[in-house]
Amino acid sequence: MAHQRLRKFNTSAYSGSSIANDMCMVVRAGNIIFLRGQTGFDLDNKFVGKGDAAAQADQAMKNVKVLLEEAGAKMAHICKVTTYITDRAYREAVYNVVGRHLKGVFPCGTGLIRRIPRSQIPCAWWKNLSPGGLSLRTFLTICLTMKPTRACLSTCVSRTTA
Repeated sequence: MAHQRLRKFNTSAYSGSSIANDMCMVVRAGNIIFLRGQTGFDLDNKFVGKGDAAAQADQAMKNVKVLLEEAGAKMAHICKVTTYITDRAYREAVYNVVGRHLKGVFPCGTGLIRRIPRSQIPCAWWKNLSPGGLSLRTFLTICLTMKPTRACLSTCVSRTTA
């Protein structure tokens, strides 16, 4: 069975440079789903929550829910969460939001605090934001790997092929 690739795009639309790689937001490989890291950008590439790490985390989790549903899965299937924040001061707010979205799921989780230099953030993101740009301390990425149960897989396949 070929991998299913959802929400395909070319990086030239985001990077504002000569880099032009074909990518997608979701890959379903059999019963495993891989998501691109999610941030405070909605799925229409509009930034939500400037200066508000909790709002950015909420938007990221809303994106995750939509992307999983498009791939035939749901939040309850999440097995592993990696959350990146740029300042320890945002840990409580971000983790509370992520925890609210994953209530009762019990995934494995890893949290990392990493300052991100402006040079590593795509220039198109800077252009799309209001004057002053993105507050680097509130930049957030949530990456998830999901593996549905066999029972879910048959449901997902029947929905996909119906």
